Amino acid sequence: MAKKIDLGSLDSDIARLYGLPLDEFTPARNALAAELKKAGQAKAAGEVKALAKPSLSAWTVNLLFSSEPRKMDALVAAGRRARGAQTKAVSGSGGKDLREAIVTVRALQEELRHRAVGLLKESGHNPGDAVVDRLATDLEALAFNPEAEPAAARRWLDGDLEPPGFEVLAGLQLAAHPARAATAEARPAPAEEKPAPRPRGPSRKETEAQRHWQDAAGARQEREEAKRREERERERKRLRDRIARAEDDLAKAKAEADARRKEADRAEKEVAEAERIMKAARETARAADETAGKASAALRQARRALEEAG
Repeated sequence: MAKKIDLGSLDSDIARLYGLPLDEFTPARNALAAELKKAGQAKAAGEVKALAKPSLSAWTVNLLFSSEPRKMDALVAAGRRARGAQTKAVSGSGGKDLREAIVTVRALQEELRHRAVGLLKESGHNPGDAVVDRLATDLEALAFNPEAEPAAARRWLDGDLEPPGFEVLAGLQLAAHPARAATAEARPAPAEEKPAPRPRGPSRKETEAQRHWQDAAGARQEREEAKRREERERERKRLRDRIARAEDDLAKAKAEADARRKEADRAEKEVAEAERIMKAARETARAADETAGKASAALRQARRALEEAG
């Protein structure tokens, strides 16, 4: 009897699958599904067999979870702090905490992106800009997108994450720099000693982080628009190719129909000629039969005359 697999350990088996080299994922997944099926756990086997192979960018994030666990944890934690401080910052307090959390996220995101490129090259991959950009988006989603919490908790991705919406990023940016955040945090000095301090603006580091964030958001929007344009152009090309193939098929079909029609005309003429020849042959045969009949009658008459004469 097959040994029953502990479903409690199945999660760790699946996590192990998503940490394997990409070319080993599918055979290892199928082997695990076969093992589960053999153990009589058909439902679990079906779920494992349906597991999707991760994209190159998602797989690289999994490498980061295993090779840079502290930085990945810090990225997720900083993003969680930023989301938690957002509400307070909108009301005019906690802006400093939010700004610091965002700066931390951006710094870690950049460090992890560079590390990921190194890991890809070490594993024999030569990532293009699209893969690196998508990987950076996954890291950003782990930090700022609440829907990515389950993936962050299990520490592996089975596919690329949905990026945080523009509303989320814009809300974080505005909350990080409310109009009166600095004034609310500053302590007023006694009026008789010195005038109230001027509101403190963002530091140079915070300003650079904000500018980097704005540039990254703009670049991401441009890349997404370029991607949409490329997809539309690919779709138009696909339709043009489809129309061209249909026109070629129609032309071939018409040529084939014309050839068959000519063959049918020739065959019809040949049949008519054969019928004419056959009819003539039948008439000739009938005339020959009549001639043979007359000759036979004449022969009989001649024989009777001979007998009577003898």
